[in-house]
Amino acid sequence: MKKIIFIFFFSACFVGIQAQTPWYLTGNGSTDTTLNFIGTTDKKPLIFKTRDTERMKLLSDRSFLGIGVTNPQATLHLHYQTDGQPVPPLKLLQLTTDATANGGFSVTYEPTKDIRFKQQERAKIFIEGRGGGMTIAQDGKIGVGTDAPEEKVHIDEGNLLITSVNSGIGNPPQGALIFADMITPLCPYGKWGIEYLNSNDSTFGGHGLNFRKICNRLLPPNDPRSSLFLSDYGYVGIGNRNPQTELDIIGNIKATSANIITTLATDALTANSATIANTLTNDTLTANSATISGTLAANKLRVADLLCAKEVKVNLTPCWPDYVFSKNYNLMPLQELEQFVNENQHLPEIPSAATVEENGIEVGQMNAKLLKKIEELTLYILDLQKQIDELKK
Repeated sequence: MKKIIFIFFFSACFVGIQAQTPWYLTGNGSTDTTLNFIGTTDKKPLIFKTRDTERMKLLSDRSFLGIGVTNPQATLHLHYQTDGQPVPPLKLLQLTTDATANGGFSVTYEPTKDIRFKQQERAKIFIEGRGGGMTIAQDGKIGVGTDAPEEKVHIDEGNLLITSVNSGIGNPPQGALIFADMITPLCPYGKWGIEYLNSNDSTFGGHGLNFRKICNRLLPPNDPRSSLFLSDYGYVGIGNRNPQTELDIIGNIKATSANIITTLATDALTANSATIANTLTNDTLTANSATISGTLAANKLRVADLLCAKEVKVNLTPCWPDYVFSKNYNLMPLQELEQFVNENQHLPEIPSAATVEENGIEVGQMNAKLLKKIEELTLYILDLQKQIDELKK
């Protein structure tokens, strides 16, 4: 009797165990999620193989799933031993997506160890946060705050902030906006840049924005002549990173038209037209037309068309020709003067018409020469008056 009871109990247990694991290749039904599962009950991981090669592993002590890696280090760890061709470890498709290798969104390993995120369909990529995000359009344009970027980078209703811990001027500078050139072998850092400078740089004072040629083949690195500087006082420096006035230039000015209200002080001014209401102080002024209402002080003045000024002061060296009235002055006899005029068609020491047409005249020197001729003419008149007086006697 005891033997029959034991056999019945053993059979019932065997049947019960078999009923708790109804997993079949043709499908399963009436499964109990509290009892039926695929996995392990010991400390061993769950491993999936094909062709007797491990393809995927789920660790036993944490929810780390590795595909192509035997020791996953993340919740999802993907790895593929590439044979030199790009490998997409992740592809996302939907019902309307092309199911071929060229469809959908993919994350691809490149042979160069790079990773490429690519939307292969004619669709946009959106990366969004709670307050907005970024869009990559079909043509590669990037929009920040807009879903329809119109340029390579399009920021809508927002600012671009560039920060740097660099306190000096680098090459390339840190904290800079660089505009690169298409041809860069001799200039690897681009052509022009906008950089923020602060007072730690000994070449200027204060803070400001520096617009400069970052790579200039003609000037040494960081040469201030290659920059346009805007200081935190609102001063602008051209070739000068330490401007002391609203416009502080080291170099020359060339303009089609210039209207100076108060004072212009510079080394050289070249202009088609210049209007100075008050004072012009410089070494050289070259202009087709110049109107100076106040004072002009220049070492050289060249006007091609018209010079209009209330007053022009010319400093001469040597001094004014009053030496003509000296008793020791040798006045040319009238007979010799007549012979010179007949031969040369102009007065002695006065340039000919052809010379003036070719070279122009120096106003100061010409005035001195004309005064000299007037003084000589005065001596001739005085001598003639003496002769007239003698004849009257």
